[in-house]
Amino acid sequence: MPAPRKANRPFALLLLLLLPAASLLTLTALVAPFQLVSQQTQVQSDDYASSGIATRRLLPIPSRQPPQPSADPADPFGWAPVSLDYTAAGNNRSDLRTISIAVANSGVRMVKYAGAGLSAITGGQHDIFSFDPRGVGASHPVICFPSAAAHKAAEAAYFSFGTPHFHDSALTPASFDALAKGQAATCESHSGEYLRYISTAATARDMDAIRAALGQDKLDYWGISYGTFLGATYVNMFPDRVGRVVLDGVVDPTAFSSTNEALVRSALVDTESVLDGFASACERAAASSPDGCRLASLVTPARPTVLSVLRGGLTDLDAAPIATGTAPITLALFGVLYQPEGPVGWAAAADALYTLLDPARRDPVPLGKFFGIPDGTDPSAFCPAEDVTGQNAFYAVKCADGAPWNGITMEDVEALASELETELSPLIGRLLAYSDRICAHWPRPVERYAGPWNATLSNKVVLIGNTNDPITPLASARATEALMSGNAVLVTQRSYGHASIAQFSSCTVQMLQRYFIDGTVPASGTVCDADVPVFASTEDADSSVEAAAMRRGAEEVARFVAKANGRGGFAPFGFYV
Repeated sequence: MPAPRKANRPFALLLLLLLPAASLLTLTALVAPFQLVSQQTQVQSDDYASSGIATRRLLPIPSRQPPQPSADPADPFGWAPVSLDYTAAGNNRSDLRTISIAVANSGVRMVKYAGAGLSAITGGQHDIFSFDPRGVGASHPVICFPSAAAHKAAEAAYFSFGTPHFHDSALTPASFDALAKGQAATCESHSGEYLRYISTAATARDMDAIRAALGQDKLDYWGISYGTFLGATYVNMFPDRVGRVVLDGVVDPTAFSSTNEALVRSALVDTESVLDGFASACERAAASSPDGCRLASLVTPARPTVLSVLRGGLTDLDAAPIATGTAPITLALFGVLYQPEGPVGWAAAADALYTLLDPARRDPVPLGKFFGIPDGTDPSAFCPAEDVTGQNAFYAVKCADGAPWNGITMEDVEALASELETELSPLIGRLLAYSDRICAHWPRPVERYAGPWNATLSNKVVLIGNTNDPITPLASARATEALMSGNAVLVTQRSYGHASIAQFSSCTVQMLQRYFIDGTVPASGTVCDADVPVFASTEDADSSVEAAAMRRGAEEVARFVAKANGRGGFAPFGFYV
């Protein structure tokens, strides 16, 4: 078999990871031959065919849930069996246990649904790969329930119980802890020792195995949100294999690998300012046009701002509940903050919130539909489990990467919740304080990486941070730049939402293209602006063919991310970024 092609630019490999817990497909075998395998049909023009991982140059690439074979050459699915335990002695032995990682057209459905957009944003000169990390989707997912029905029923019950003292929940801290402990035990009973082999360190090693299998000397990578922690882990574990790496919507790696308190405090720095920005932008839109933002019409002398309408509306829902309860509505409002632009952006969200909070309507259906939920009145619809996996991989990864919960009591958690709710984020601070409590009962990993973060890299990494990001604030990007000790350069985007794709900036996209195609590292201190303000029409933006293609590409990727974050980034006992 000939060696895989070593890509020469202008076409090169680009591996992407955004939200690894967002799309979960089907089960693959835990034990597999230690060799690269793929389905029988291959695309003859595929430059990577000899690696055993199928792909196609032109995007998007359709996907099929494995292990169903396909006779359609446009429908390949690639596999890369990798070592289950990289820490085992003699791990080059062929008889070691392996798992199969789904590569190419799987990866959180990224390439299928947003491949063309990714290609446009990055300049159309890369073969774009993504993958389902171990524990996710087609890469031997974590299983916590015997059936999809059991999973959906459990999640609906968890959400109905709620978080202690969060809106209309009557759950006590001790009862919450008991539920978290029971959930951890359920996952361990169905997935067993496999849980100990899931961590970002293991996924970084899998990613390096994919790089090697595809014949690449170095890895080009674009990671968004949690993908930035994976990227930071990879470049510090494999510093001589770093190609062109972008970390966008940066998680503070020291906080992510520390306690839940450290992570939550770092994540909530700008949450309330983004909520205030949403409310203020609605007011400006209403002032410029009668139909600019109907939500502003609910302003009264008693509630003189849109922000007070939002906060007061949640209080009203506590006093006179609707079928969903108030907690899912709060999660939905938090989810709105992620994506200010486009058809699922703030203008549409404000209209849905108006229909919900207008005393004459109190209709949650539009807000539910905004998040892809057909019946916004059904509490279980906010837990749309379609398989037995759900957010279980999130638990596995976050519990593995974070510090142990040794000695942290529920009294400590409640004290933190009260402080965060009062001082940092009235909207979501209490819920996040209780998030990840399941990790107190989760098995510890075989391997965990928690730094150092300042390895000397073969190429400089580009960090992108928004000035107003609700979950990965600019402060985290600045902290990461400092941690990396001259091995990274920060680009600041003056915009709202989660990561640079939330609000289109032609300046940022052009920077990305120059970096990925030519290796041009942006100057330190580079600042890019969003092309148009929030709530504004894109008609006044650059209308050139090139700019329009980039904008469509960015909106396509942003829609995918918004859909992936449909429940505001929360699982019953934790949140993901």
